[in-house]
Amino acid sequence: MSKDKCELCCIEFKNDYSLQGHLQGKKHLKRAQFIESKKDLEERSIFVSSLPSTLSQIQIIDFFTNYGKILHHRFGNRHVIIEFEDKLTADNLLKNPVSINGWNFHIEPRIINDRILPIRKNKQKKDDNETSKVNLNEIDNLKLELEKESSFDKQVDKFMSLVQPNEIDLKLRIDAVCNSIMKILKSTFPHGESVPFGSSTTGLALIGSDLDVFYDINQPIYNDDDEQFKIRYENGERNLWTPKLIFREVKSLLYKHRTAYQTIVPIPQAKIPVIKFHHVSTNTDVDLSFKDGLGSCNSKMIKFFLTLDKRIKPLIVIIKYWAKKLELTGSGRITNYSIVMMILFYLQQNNISLIPTIKALQINCPPVIYKNWLVSFDSNFKINNDNCTKNIPQLLCGFFKFYSEFNFATKIICPYDGISLLRNDFKKLHDSNKNVNYELLRLDTVACLQDPIQLNFNIIGSWTPKILQTFVTACNEASKMFDAINNETDNLLISLFDLSLDESRKKKCGNNKKIKTSIFNIHPREFAKVGLPDDFYTRNDIDDKDKFICDNWFELINKLVIKIMEKVFMFDIQMVYDATNGMKQIKIQENTDVHTSAHNKIIFTCTSNYCLSLSRKGRIQDINSNLSCLEREILISQSILEELKEKNEENQVKFTCCIEKNIDPLFALVTMTDHHTTNKSFNAISGILKGKIPFIIDKELKNMQQNKRKPEKITNDC
Repeated sequence: MSKDKCELCCIEFKNDYSLQGHLQGKKHLKRAQFIESKKDLEERSIFVSSLPSTLSQIQIIDFFTNYGKILHHRFGNRHVIIEFEDKLTADNLLKNPVSINGWNFHIEPRIINDRILPIRKNKQKKDDNETSKVNLNEIDNLKLELEKESSFDKQVDKFMSLVQPNEIDLKLRIDAVCNSIMKILKSTFPHGESVPFGSSTTGLALIGSDLDVFYDINQPIYNDDDEQFKIRYENGERNLWTPKLIFREVKSLLYKHRTAYQTIVPIPQAKIPVIKFHHVSTNTDVDLSFKDGLGSCNSKMIKFFLTLDKRIKPLIVIIKYWAKKLELTGSGRITNYSIVMMILFYLQQNNISLIPTIKALQINCPPVIYKNWLVSFDSNFKINNDNCTKNIPQLLCGFFKFYSEFNFATKIICPYDGISLLRNDFKKLHDSNKNVNYELLRLDTVACLQDPIQLNFNIIGSWTPKILQTFVTACNEASKMFDAINNETDNLLISLFDLSLDESRKKKCGNNKKIKTSIFNIHPREFAKVGLPDDFYTRNDIDDKDKFICDNWFELINKLVIKIMEKVFMFDIQMVYDATNGMKQIKIQENTDVHTSAHNKIIFTCTSNYCLSLSRKGRIQDINSNLSCLEREILISQSILEELKEKNEENQVKFTCCIEKNIDPLFALVTMTDHHTTNKSFNAISGILKGKIPFIIDKELKNMQQNKRKPEKITNDC
């Protein structure tokens, strides 16, 4: 090694002291372990090409088994990678000619890409342009291949062959991963079973898709807080399991086999706890879960739907690829399962009717109950598709138009019934069903898609306003593209995959201005009736008490938000539009929308020369704990302001804030818009405001509720 460089990790250092510290660190030691494991794996493996077409893959593996025990194997296009138990077997095969029935195999050493990063002088994120170039190359290659085909149908066939994995190879990888998992967990869970589900089993996987696996221990599982379990466990019974114990044990066993499983990422706090890892021998990313097998039940139903009409599978794969290309799907975004269910719901509509409702599938078959849900369905169900004459381009166009116009704010997507119900109607319809806790469906979220089997689960309940807006915008852009091509389908797929959300945003915002927005919601929760008059329930002059409660809560939120902006963050507030008081002033920008129904919106500008939203961490510990949250935050701001003035640190900030009332469900939508591109700190400031404002409001409303304070008192200084 050179003086100031770690050759193993390809990192340069300023001095030898920094280098020595790095050599003792976890990352370097982990890298060294990886290199050692890589070397061992390469020495025990061979790369075999020029495979005879007369032999099946099973026959080829059986042949090489005669030379030594095979731990893993993976077939590719006319080649196979084989990993043996010991390196002597691999050495022997590399040194001597190997043939079968007169056919000579071409055998080479296996070379594993160690994914070493380029030399860097400090830690940096991977260049976004690099990632985008990879995607552009993929799209460019795809378009070149599609242009060679003479018709839309042939383009679809070519597209499917290019973006989906080989079925035989996928099946081998699934079996290898599932068997590998069962092998390492067998000592703890002798009756355990790996159950694959998701796109890899439905036939909807794209190349590079993760493999979803549910591991069933096939033993009784107690709740984590089960008293009977605690008593038995304390009395020495150890062969008892709860979800947390299973998760902990599997995680531990995976870490003990790091040569086979790498990049292990446990996510215990997810709705369905999962352990993500990379399975080395099959080069597959895996999501391993343990909670329940409902995902497998959903996958079986989706797979059945694909058999009902030959148009359904390519339609779904095209939309999945479109969503992936626009980065609508992925970690922290829309799930592929959500996309699939939205497509299936669209195909249930009366003007399409390509697939039946879930209710129709389940009504005439023997019931099978799993985890308290009906999971059986009639796999012999027949549906008449003759009335639907739409081709794939028309179905694509219909899908994008359907969701670009869908009212997510007021309606619920219900594949079980095949209809979209108003949220209020849904509550009334299902109030009589006491067996299902529909409150878990979270009807107050931005969007609602009811799971077809687990009826109290909102599949898209985690969507943010930004995710919804981006999805609707993408559908709208695609819908406009279909209108523009005017039934010309020769270049339809190429045009669809050429779409870019960035371009549509530029058109909306202007080429020279980049308007930033930050959005969050304030929900009433248990505070909707805070601040009502003492005689509210006995008064006869209020005709619509529900409306009065909504208006009272919204006015209270408006006052609190403005007070927090003024007193905590010390913005100068200039009202632009206030429907609640019938006051309307000039617009800040020409594209600022102030046309709205009465009592539903206020707009104001926030201006300050000092940024008081930053540097707040840790200061609250020095403030008198007997004060209210709002009072303590104000004192913190005063302290920060004094420091900034002493240092003469000015940072001008100006943005527009809009508060809109949503009626059903009731919540306030707060949108902060930076129309002034000189705001260098808008993203950081708005991010802190998104967290602080709802937190302070909750604390203040709770304080008002406990002390029976009236709303007018909140306008006083603290």
